[in-house]
Amino acid sequence: ILAQVKMEGVDSKALTARAEKIFTDIGARLELGLTLHARSRVIAHDTRASARQLKQAILAFRSCHARRWCLRALCDLAMAYADMSQHEQAMTCLDDARTISCGDPGENKMISGACSRIDSRLSHRLALIDRERPASVDAAFSLLSSRLGASGMCLLKLDNEREPQTVKTWGIPCDVAVELARATAGNDANPVIVTDVVGLLGEGKSRESLGSLLAVRLGKGGSTGLLIACWRRNRRRAGGASPGTSLLVRAYYEICRVVPVLEGAVRPPADALQPICIAGMVTADARLKGLLLSLQRIAEGSANVLIAGETGTGKELVARAIHILSKRRNRPFVVQNCAALPEHLLESELFGHKAGAFTGARGEKKGLLEVASGGTFFLDEVGDVSGAIQAKMLRAIESGEIRRLGDTATRQIDTRFLSATNKNLEAEVEHGRFRRDLYYRLNVVSVTLPPLRDRNGDIEILAHLFLKRFAAKTAKPVGGIADDAMRILTTYDWPGNIRQLENEIEKAVTLVGAGETIDLETLSPCVTGTRSEPGRQARGSLKEELRAVERRRIMAALMKCDWNKTHAAKLLGDISRPALIGKMKRLGIPLKPG
Repeated sequence: ILAQVKMEGVDSKALTARAEKIFTDIGARLELGLTLHARSRVIAHDTRASARQLKQAILAFRSCHARRWCLRALCDLAMAYADMSQHEQAMTCLDDARTISCGDPGENKMISGACSRIDSRLSHRLALIDRERPASVDAAFSLLSSRLGASGMCLLKLDNEREPQTVKTWGIPCDVAVELARATAGNDANPVIVTDVVGLLGEGKSRESLGSLLAVRLGKGGSTGLLIACWRRNRRRAGGASPGTSLLVRAYYEICRVVPVLEGAVRPPADALQPICIAGMVTADARLKGLLLSLQRIAEGSANVLIAGETGTGKELVARAIHILSKRRNRPFVVQNCAALPEHLLESELFGHKAGAFTGARGEKKGLLEVASGGTFFLDEVGDVSGAIQAKMLRAIESGEIRRLGDTATRQIDTRFLSATNKNLEAEVEHGRFRRDLYYRLNVVSVTLPPLRDRNGDIEILAHLFLKRFAAKTAKPVGGIADDAMRILTTYDWPGNIRQLENEIEKAVTLVGAGETIDLETLSPCVTGTRSEPGRQARGSLKEELRAVERRRIMAALMKCDWNKTHAAKLLGDISRPALIGKMKRLGIPLKPG
């Protein structure tokens, strides 16, 4: 009666403690078990303490063969284990209860009822875990830090294997986070476990407390972002050992639950990854997309436009797009390459001439500027125009008047001027090779096209586009581009830009057999790195030439070793694996094939 007391206002814990002492002294084992069982219910709010009381009660019931009370205590202990998320122990308790049960319907009902309640609680807990899925990076960090006991975490964005960019850090300085990202970037495993961070990074005030880390790569192929969780050194363990393996495994599974949120913080917007086609130019590059989308606004005005960019980047395509999108679309679009003709012929082409103006001028000729009146005139390679023609061009732009060679009369023109150059006109102006006033007249709106080497993601898109085009043109089915060949195409720097890539694919389609795949043997030696490209040394500086040679050597070693950086470093001779990884990043060589 004393063990079962639950009267309101009565100190049940004190009474059960007194009863336990009495029954222990007199050796009343059944009554002692009942008292411990009752106390487990009194302190049910403290699940661990309640479970300890139930274990002692079960021992007491077993010692006096109180089978039915033992069965009840086992069912209650199973419920306590379920509340502590120790479901394996809960199932073991129920198995023990079934073992001692005699098959009585009441006992079977008691066990099945406990099993049903445990299943219900487990389902409820799993539903709570699913609802607990964080909606932001801050919530994900808070959840992970509370569950993992980590001393610090950092989320970094990886941009095509370039310098890591810190998105969020907690408990780790930004500079240390970037160091950790660099140190783990060369490891092909995912996740990466490091049990001695100080040994990895070296001694330092900001890192001396770090003991171990878990790095998990995010995104397709692990190339989008990186999450690093760190734990402090446990100085009570030998050598400041890292946390146990079980903690690191649990940490990895906890991180996997919040990966979608973390990837969303480092992944570019979905529309930024989709290629677009404007003005005949296909790109998935964000910078070029923005430029192409701005052409409509540029075309709507009447300002002159200077289009800058390397040879083969598509300057004439942009000029044609501006004309087609403008109000002058139904008027002439006239193109003149200023580098294609000597000065006297270029002047005649631009301004026209009267009969007898020079030897061979048998009749009058209308100049291209006059032909383009009402439309658009595109001056390609305007940086190669001589000083005399620059002066006449300036007058034509400023006054809208031209005069044919050998004529005294002037003619009015209404022409919008678009010009393109692969030279740095500002430098040409500073050196006195290009008129400053003409430069400012032409450069009212400036458009700069990026080289293909800075649009690495576009190379594969363009290669497949050109392959489809030339395969259809030659009526030859081509099996595609082999992985190793595509890897070479995407890592080559393409000094001739899109025009060179187009020519390379056209040549490959010509050489490959019907139904065959374009492989390394089909590509040009200068692309695969087996032979230097003609004219490259004359055009580039000594530093650029050495960089190209170094890049070809490293690429050849990596391909020979199937991209194993350790073996490639040994093949190259006097270079370590970390040094090789550093050179690959500096030279723009991807750390992983593909």
